Amino acid sequence: MGLYTGLTQGDGTTVLKRQTSKRGTMSVQRLFFGLSVGVVSATTCMAQASERIRLNQVGFALGKPKFAVSLDSNSTALLVDASTGDSVHAIVPGPVTKWNYAGRVMDTCRGLDFTAFDKPGVYRIKVGNELSHAFQISANPMQDLTRASIKAFWYNRSSYALPESHAGKWARELGHPDTAVFVHAAAATEARPENTKLRSVGGWYDAGDYGKYVVNSGISTWTLLHLYESARPYFDTLPLDVPTRPAVRSDLVDEILWNLRWMLSMQDPNDGGVYNKVTTANFSGFVMPVKDKAKRWMVQKGTAATLDMAAVAAYAARLFRNDPELKTFADTCLAAAISGWNWARANPDSVYDQNANNLNEDWVTKINTGGYGDGSFADEFNWAASELFLTTQIDSFATAQGLATKAFASPWSELGWPNVGTLGWLSLLSNKDLLTGSLAGIGPRLDSSINAMGVVIRDAGTKNAYRIPKGGYYWGSNAVFANNGILLWKAWQATKDTTFRDASLETLDYLLGRNPTGYCFVTGFGGKSPLHPHHRPSGADTVKAPVPGFLAGGPNGNYKNDDKDIADLYPGYPNTLGPKAYLDVQTSYASNEVAINWNAPLAYLAGVWSASLPPMAVGTGITSRTAKNGARLDLATRKGFVSANMPGHTLARLEILGIDGRTVARSSAVAPTIELRTSGHGLFLVRAVSTTGIAATSRILIP
Repeated sequence: MGLYTGLTQGDGTTVLKRQTSKRGTMSVQRLFFGLSVGVVSATTCMAQASERIRLNQVGFALGKPKFAVSLDSNSTALLVDASTGDSVHAIVPGPVTKWNYAGRVMDTCRGLDFTAFDKPGVYRIKVGNELSHAFQISANPMQDLTRASIKAFWYNRSSYALPESHAGKWARELGHPDTAVFVHAAAATEARPENTKLRSVGGWYDAGDYGKYVVNSGISTWTLLHLYESARPYFDTLPLDVPTRPAVRSDLVDEILWNLRWMLSMQDPNDGGVYNKVTTANFSGFVMPVKDKAKRWMVQKGTAATLDMAAVAAYAARLFRNDPELKTFADTCLAAAISGWNWARANPDSVYDQNANNLNEDWVTKINTGGYGDGSFADEFNWAASELFLTTQIDSFATAQGLATKAFASPWSELGWPNVGTLGWLSLLSNKDLLTGSLAGIGPRLDSSINAMGVVIRDAGTKNAYRIPKGGYYWGSNAVFANNGILLWKAWQATKDTTFRDASLETLDYLLGRNPTGYCFVTGFGGKSPLHPHHRPSGADTVKAPVPGFLAGGPNGNYKNDDKDIADLYPGYPNTLGPKAYLDVQTSYASNEVAINWNAPLAYLAGVWSASLPPMAVGTGITSRTAKNGARLDLATRKGFVSANMPGHTLARLEILGIDGRTVARSSAVAPTIELRTSGHGLFLVRAVSTTGIAATSRILIP
């Protein structure tokens, strides 16, 4: 079974396209801030926080809209200091509003608008005797989320060991080196017969399992490339607390390259076609990567995979061709893109149908992992043609697909791995200076198209009590909201209508807690976040907390997509209405899996918002603390730096830690004073250690 959605193709026709899960079928801590894993942790606040006040549990930016929802009928509300409980601002609740969903009243709410309050700090909302989760108001509350949502890709690297120096308690051994993967019968050719041994090193684990899938990598990698292009200066200077390579100026780019190089390895150099995936025959159990020793297969070439790789490679070639360190790589990408395009033109209907493959009695090994089945390729052709045209300025790419008319023949489709045509339109929209030949002069029509789409997404927020822009409650629903947030952001950039920009922020508010479940859906963030995601490393390690920075799939009205035994093992979904059909248990892959194509739009939204906000000022001043051992630690802050000295001692090491204990910066020297560059804001721990082993720790607030 699967969900069918009406999709408008580039030629104006509407078809039913199967929106399945990647499995092929749907059935199959504490009122302190930390830099790395969120604003308020998800344990101690839970007992104190009311489930009846729903808000963004990460934070709100100075000068930007601030809105929450209360399920209480009380007509008064207060903003209170999270540490003292003192009232700092009175909120006048809006009128009682009912949200009717599927013919039922789901929630009765009052809106709480506190945009007028603009003082940095940590707060809660109080309605009657109920208190919300704590949140921050600051210059840039999304920067930590930006880092974590991108670093999640690093945590999900294949063929890679996560060192403790940067992974902390989530360090793990290298798994799936993929130096020996084997051509499956479905992929066999004369040049590469069955069981040919190949290398396919690198890439990201696609989701909660250990497969690597080109189709889903396509939209995920494009989104991160577009994020970098949208805010290059910001990401050239934003460290992600990962091992860096001097030849790559940006940690974000380094992460993109890890997957992009793997995607290139999936191309058959003999003909240009691209294999769909690297996978074991079946999903592994919940074991760490190093424990999964099953044979890995390179599975069937397909039109979708080939065009996805061609589109992403063409984009990368354009983005990096002027970078001295990456020019050769950019040339390689362009050659791969053109080769892939040519293969797809010669093989325009090569469908990867895993179920049909498994019926072939001559093929001994049946593949039962994610299918990403897609039988309609007009959108992939349009996307690849758009990227190749922009990169090469060769008009035949545009005319071959009739891009000048297809981009405007009908409303654009929402984004998703089966629906990638709009990615091409967004690239055209973002590169109007490159619109020449048959595409000359179409810029205003692109603006009109994204405006029309933005209106539909934005105005849906007027029809529900939570002010939630348009989305959908099926598999990966959180990515639907996040991708619609991207479209709203692009609508704002094209039209300068700030209501689109503000609506994109509302989608972040939804993902971070202002939703009918009350969850902040990002692991490690907020007062109530997923603790048991369907993610093998999080479930198989010995760490209680899940790997941080991952966006859970979210509410799924098709909750029966989970295995049938889930209702026997757990109390079941607390509510089966679509917006509330979410279950925080490891086996609920229908609502609680993680995936790269869900994290990518989260990273985009958090990233463009962080880049657009004013740079955070690091406070000036000095704070001192006397440790239990009698040592005094003096800390001074200035813009971009924290310096420390321990009177009477020579320092050997200085560290800055999030409140969760994870090191976010470290410096060593034998000196009376050590100065350490900082990045971020909020409350941190600073630990200094002397040459004789004397240690002192203090908290410091960086506003």
